[in-house]
Parts: sequence; C-alpha cells; structure tokens
Amino acid sequence: MSEALILSFMDDDPIRLIEDFPNGGKVDWFREKVKVELDVAYIKDLFDTYYFGEIYERRLFDFDGLWKNEKSLVDVDLLRKISKFKKLGVVTGRTEFELKLAFEIMGYEFENFITREKGLKPDPHLLDEIVKGENGVYVGDTVNDEIFIENYRKKYGRDFEFVMVGRDFKDVNELLILLLDELTRRDER
Repeated sequence: MSEALILSFMDDDPIRLIEDFPNGGKVDWFREKVKVELDVAYIKDLFDTYYFGEIYERRLFDFDGLWKNEKSLVDVDLLRKISKFKKLGVVTGRTEFELKLAFEIMGYEFENFITREKGLKPDPHLLDEIVKGENGVYVGDTVNDEIFIENYRKKYGRDFEFVMVGRDFKDVNELLILLLDELTRRDER
C-alpha cells in the first residue's frame, strides 16, 4: 500500500498507473516498475513518525502524531453495561502499542484482546484464543472481518454470528443499544 502511494506521486498520470496495475499485482510489480529498491524500514519509520509522532522513539522528525486526532466511535457506557452480561474482546490488526493508544482515546480497555503480534486476520486461531469454544457475536466493519468469521466456522465447526457495521447496522452504538436491551430483558425474566 505505501509503495503504491509513493508510486502514484512519482507518475505523471496516476489514473493510467491504476489501469496498468496488473490484476492480483503485488509489490514486485511496483519494484520492477520504478526500478528502485526501497528501504522498507525507512518507510515504516516514516509512517510511524506520522502516526505516533513524539511518542515514537525512532521518529524521523518532530511531529505531534496523527493518533491524537482519532475519535472513539463507541459509546463506552454501553460497553461497560454489556460487559456485566457478556465477555467482550478485540481481535485487531493494530500492534499492542497502537491498541493501548486506542484504549486511552476510548477511556475503556478490553480485558481480552489479540493484536498483530500474535497474528493477523483472517487466521481463525486468533478468535479461538479469545472465545475458547464459546458462542458469540463478532462485530466487524470490513469484508476481511467476515472472512475471518467464515474461516473460524469452517476450521472449528462452531456457530459464531457476524454483524457488519455499516451494512447490518448504521453504526456500532445502534447495535450495542439493541444488544443491551435484549440482555436486560433476559436478565429481568
């Protein structure tokens, strides 16, 4: 992705570049196209400098950090209430360091979480590590999240629901309100 962005700036006609990109093309196509060897570590440091800013030890220049502009999309009070009824967790492509920053922004920390250090979605083992055979609902926002749950169902033969924010529900809080209402009704019986 970063290499594609760089290439788009190096080409006079980014639209032609996109049209020329081979179906299923990989990084090798990019490297052959520009005939330059990119320093992957440098690119990572550059992106991490922009994202983490002053808290990034290997930052390349002074920068506040884009992470500070992130806003929580989740009503934390709903999470707290639901956590009294159900176990909550996160499987994310973020690093643990990034996830801790997200927890700081949210003002809430999930007790159960898996980060990219343990693997990446759609590896179904990651979900199994959190749920340990229990049924549940996975709330995602990408097709990759849906594939993740399909892989889990196939590998472990377990029923696990999937809900996509933006497709099945307008936003995550709409889903959480419905879930909390249902859990509260069940508890009152």
